[in-house]
Amino acid sequence: ERRIRRLVVVDESNKVVGVTTQTDMLRAQAFGVEQQKKLLEIRVAERTRELRDLNARLEALASVDPLMGIGNRRAMDEELVRVAQRTARYKRPYSVALVDVDFFKKFNDHYGHGIGDDALRAIASCIECSIRVADAVYRYGGEELLILFPETTQRGALTAASHVCDAVAALEF
Repeated sequence: ERRIRRLVVVDESNKVVGVTTQTDMLRAQAFGVEQQKKLLEIRVAERTRELRDLNARLEALASVDPLMGIGNRRAMDEELVRVAQRTARYKRPYSVALVDVDFFKKFNDHYGHGIGDDALRAIASCIECSIRVADAVYRYGGEELLILFPETTQRGALTAASHVCDAVAALEF
């Protein structure tokens, strides 16, 4: 009927080795619970970090063309909407250039898809190196690329596009 407030601790030969109190047992249990809570918090933080990293990788994969390593059509569409909205709000110009690789089907048929893929990667890289950091290049379709020139007038875009054409024309395969 009475609560046990002290507990005698004995070893395997029934020799008394100590006494513990109910308070000691509650403290020990609370300490164990607190340790488990800390471990769970650490695991949750690790999992949250992993999830954030994986989501960032997924976002990158969802917006980058896997062959050329440039923005894909989805990323292009999203950025064009953002630039158009900024243009409407601030009345600032932007320009786009559509690049079509001439005779690519014939090149691909003659040299094969592997070499054709290498050529597309080289062209995309060349274009990226030929534009400003603020500009962007996207894969519009097969061998078609779109270059976005924010804050650029038609005249400035013509100059930039001419520079890109010269750089691509200088490539050798």
